[in-house]
Amino acid sequence: MKKSLFILLALAFCLSACGAATVPESEAPAAVTEETASTVESAEATAIVGTLRRMDDCDNTGTVRYLQGVEGNGGNYADKGYIQQIDYTTAQQRRLFDTGEPAAFFQNCFVQGNTLHYILRSEKSQILYSRNLVSGDTRTVPLGDAYYIGYLDDRYLYLFPAGYNEYTVMRRLDPATGEVEETNLPAQTTDICDADGSRFLITRLHSDLPMSSLHGEEQRTAALQNATVEYAWWDPTDGSVETVLEEPYYGDREETGLEQVRTYLGKADGKLYFFRASLQGAGYANGRIECCALDGSGAQTVFAAQEGANPLKQKGEIQWFVHSTGKTQIIYRLADSTQYEVPAKTEEELIDPVALTDDGRVLLAKFDRSLEKGITYCLVSEMDYLAGNFTGTDVTPAED
Repeated sequence: MKKSLFILLALAFCLSACGAATVPESEAPAAVTEETASTVESAEATAIVGTLRRMDDCDNTGTVRYLQGVEGNGGNYADKGYIQQIDYTTAQQRRLFDTGEPAAFFQNCFVQGNTLHYILRSEKSQILYSRNLVSGDTRTVPLGDAYYIGYLDDRYLYLFPAGYNEYTVMRRLDPATGEVEETNLPAQTTDICDADGSRFLITRLHSDLPMSSLHGEEQRTAALQNATVEYAWWDPTDGSVETVLEEPYYGDREETGLEQVRTYLGKADGKLYFFRASLQGAGYANGRIECCALDGSGAQTVFAAQEGANPLKQKGEIQWFVHSTGKTQIIYRLADSTQYEVPAKTEEELIDPVALTDDGRVLLAKFDRSLEKGITYCLVSEMDYLAGNFTGTDVTPAED
């Protein structure tokens, strides 16, 4: 919805040639085709089953990490992709199965119960693959229109197709049957930021002109000058909307006249976190991480972060904020409200924290600085890593 402030970590797509023999695809996977998939228009009530979670937060279960690999040297997206897992308990990396498609088609993968879902997108199609991790059976469902944000609960997937100006509907997909229900979103919804329990955190505009009536960037920009943006909780079960905060679309202005910007980062322990800064030329001034309660009350500054920071989550909740300076990783740990400075490289390797485990460790990705080797992984206790110690348990290829 607003200008992009910084690039989030993209290590979920780490390219690694490590792994064991491929587990074969099910010989007779059950498939749901476009003809069998059905759509129910505007369901009156959308009851959430279990707890809503963002798809992007569901590749790390706390005991296992699922991610894509690329056949070959790991640097060519025309090479075939495959799905692999890193088991934190055994410290083993296992190649699960081939996708059969170029790595460039890979969208994301996420786990729902004992099912691993992954999405392959090409210029002409977008298909959801659902693979039972116990039996190996695979189902496929065509997703149709492109979507940019996705969530899931214990049964359904929630997809949000995006138009030029706004999101208008939510599609609830049952991956077991292919059935789709559509629910209208609140008017002028511009983003789906997060989920909490059975409700979504959305942003929507309040303006004199509906965004759908605007054509071209000039009309849109002019209308946004007087528009207000609202962060709100939307409950799809009863359609209620609970405002969290409101501000001008282009932000409140400081006494100096500088324009304020806000970017949502995530939630933790009943608080919402944002990056806030003032626009100053091509950069930012007074950058900081702020938080407030889920209802918008109690806003406060957490720490200064001139260029922002990337959230590292566990089960959808922020645990660390990470900012790389090139030579070091600046890490703010919410558990003790302490900032740590950790080397980001050694003489041989570049090192990034990519996942947190249920047993208090951090999964490190190590990139060979000579570019002659593939990515390797290591599990280190959180406090050892924060003290600058990268020695732990190396992740090795599984033998079977």
